[in-house]
Amino acid sequence: MQAPLAGHRTETGLKDGHGGEARLSCPHGITVDSDGNLLLSDAMNLRKVTLSGAVATLAGNGQAGFADGVGAAARFNRPMSIVVDSQGTIFVADNQNHCVRQVAPGDGAVTTLVGVKKVLQTDSAQPRASTSRVGRPWTWTTT
Repeated sequence: MQAPLAGHRTETGLKDGHGGEARLSCPHGITVDSDGNLLLSDAMNLRKVTLSGAVATLAGNGQAGFADGVGAAARFNRPMSIVVDSQGTIFVADNQNHCVRQVAPGDGAVTTLVGVKKVLQTDSAQPRASTSRVGRPWTWTTT
C-alpha cells in the first residue's frame, strides 16, 4: 500500500507537518494553485499541501464560526468547494455560513464576498442577529 501524500489513514485532527505527521480532519474540496500545490477545504480550515507533502493551515483554527481575518483569526463553518484564480485569490463555498469567502494572495486575509452575517440593532434592548445569505453553497467549477 502506498503511503498518503499528507495525513494519516486512521488519525484525524488539525496538525501541520510533513507527510504522515500531518493530520487532516475532513478534506472535502480540492484544487491546485499555479505552483502545483494542493489547496484543501478541511473541516473548519483551509489547508495547503506542497508537492513534497508539507501541510500548512492557511486559515481557520479548527473551530466552527464566522469571522473574517488572517490565519487562525478567520473562522469557517464547513467550507466545501474551493477554487483559485490566475492571480492566486482563493474562493471558498462556506457551506454552513451560507456565504462565499475569498482569501487574498500574499497576506491570506479572508473576507466575505457574498453573504453577510451581522447584528442588527432593534428598538428592544437586545440586539437581534440577522443574516443576508446565499443558500448552502456547495460546489462550482471554473474554466
